[in-house]
Amino acid sequence: MNLHSGFSIPPLEGSEKMSATKKFYAHSLPGEAPEKWQGLEEHLKDVASRAESSAAIFNSASWANTAGILHDIGKAHCDFQRYLLQENGLDASEHDDQRTGSRVNHSGAGAVFACEKWNSPRIIGKTLAYLIAGHHAGLPDWHGGRDSLSYRLENEKPVAEAVRGYAAEFLASLPAKLMPPVSFKPEFYHFWVRMLYSCLVDADFLDTESFMDAARNDQRPEFPSLKELKKRFDQRLKEKVSKVAPTFLNQVRADILEACRIAAQQSSGLFSLTVPTGGGKTLSGTAFAIDHAIRHGKSRVIYVIPFTSIIEQTADVLRKFFDSDNVVEHHSNIAPDKEMESPQLTLAAENWDAPVIVTTSVQ
Repeated sequence: MNLHSGFSIPPLEGSEKMSATKKFYAHSLPGEAPEKWQGLEEHLKDVASRAESSAAIFNSASWANTAGILHDIGKAHCDFQRYLLQENGLDASEHDDQRTGSRVNHSGAGAVFACEKWNSPRIIGKTLAYLIAGHHAGLPDWHGGRDSLSYRLENEKPVAEAVRGYAAEFLASLPAKLMPPVSFKPEFYHFWVRMLYSCLVDADFLDTESFMDAARNDQRPEFPSLKELKKRFDQRLKEKVSKVAPTFLNQVRADILEACRIAAQQSSGLFSLTVPTGGGKTLSGTAFAIDHAIRHGKSRVIYVIPFTSIIEQTADVLRKFFDSDNVVEHHSNIAPDKEMESPQLTLAAENWDAPVIVTTSVQ
């Protein structure tokens, strides 16, 4: 279900209809009239759509969409709306109802609603609550004081009650049942939750950036697919091979490359490549990675190297075959002047939204 296209809020009745006449905002722009601010409904739907698109690759689109719709729904609270208006020197009297006089924690309401709606089995609602409540500060612990999820679910119920009328139609539109695509074994569940969390946080950040800082957002590059890069890589590798002398060493390198090409057609899994120095591991391994990724519908090749002393050398080799704009180098040795040379790749390093990544095991 894609709420970004075709989602609308039906008319409400009674006091809820009165609240529906108000305009609710997610973000303001300094010096601009509210008409140019980002509407809350727009933000919720856009984040849901972005998160859904990212999570679809691991069969979790509906989960990410649901978390996106609920993540900022607490911003409909009068305290948050008053905050936006007053910070911009505007009249906030239309949001006088149910105000508490403090800035509301807007991420708690959606977590409360998630636990209410998906409470059987309870872990479904709690999973969504972890994502929603932690989308700014990080995934919370269940126990541990005021920042714990258990504390927040109990103490942020008043905020949820205050925005229940605004949230009602959103909640009604969401799926009645959600089932995770993985088992609840800890090693599977924990990794899956972190993947979902990443989708939500990235979607929220990018949508907010696109509204608040359009110039920066416009700098984010669009990358070719691995299929496109394979054509480039194969052509340049062919040109390189055609120029080498027919020595014994070069024949061994050709055999290694061929073995990697054949191995790439196998089922997805873990592989090892043991080749001495000078055997052409970088290019043969890259040939394997691209062929294997395309065969199994994957979209990234990520080099993880333990030492920064060889990572830059590897990245330089890859740039010759993929072009500089398609290789993101991300590690602690990146110099500021190198980042200034390619601000687009610096932005891409924020979420590794590139086809080829070269990084360290620490990063």
